[in-house]
Amino acid sequence: MTTLDFTKTRFIASCLLEEEFPTLFYQRNTFCPEVAILGRSNVGKSSLINHLTQQKHLARTSSTPGKTARINFFSVENKMFLVDLPGYGFSQKSKDEQHTWSQALDHYIQHRKQLACFLCLFDLRRALFSKEDLAMLAWIKTKNAPAIFVFTKCDKLTSHEQKQAEQHLLHMLQTTLERDHLMHLCYSIKDPSCRLLLKNLLTKTLNEFTL
Repeated sequence: MTTLDFTKTRFIASCLLEEEFPTLFYQRNTFCPEVAILGRSNVGKSSLINHLTQQKHLARTSSTPGKTARINFFSVENKMFLVDLPGYGFSQKSKDEQHTWSQALDHYIQHRKQLACFLCLFDLRRALFSKEDLAMLAWIKTKNAPAIFVFTKCDKLTSHEQKQAEQHLLHMLQTTLERDHLMHLCYSIKDPSCRLLLKNLLTKTLNEFTL
């Protein structure tokens, strides 16, 4: 897999149960890699997917947090999956429903062999981690897969504010994960150059993936 054309992305399935999860094969008996997209509700996951793929309505966006209630699979050229996991933090669903989501996410992250990379979104304007953020980072620490950290909504800050917030968030991530070097970028859906930077990071990471 040398290049990826994200404009050739299509929706495949929306599910929660493992037996419903779709599977792509790159070659016979070789799974295609998957990129799991994680983040709080309203962090901009759907907007990022639409911006990255240059398809305005591929992933449904909403002003109401917590609308992604299932695991959504998107195929990129039949070479990989983008996997949009349910957002956490603001859901107004019942505790039983939230527990079901949590179990589905935990099972996907812990047992999905073709999970090649985490794409972790954080709102650059948020100065502190929530307990849900820390739980997500704990998942990442226990899973032997690379992570790309995307700091969203940077266009809502001045350049000085953005630089300060980026340094602060990066330091918190490095401290929490106990890692010195993290792949990260500030992302604005108003800036096409962000799309290219993210494409390059994803392509490089997936080219290094081995099952």
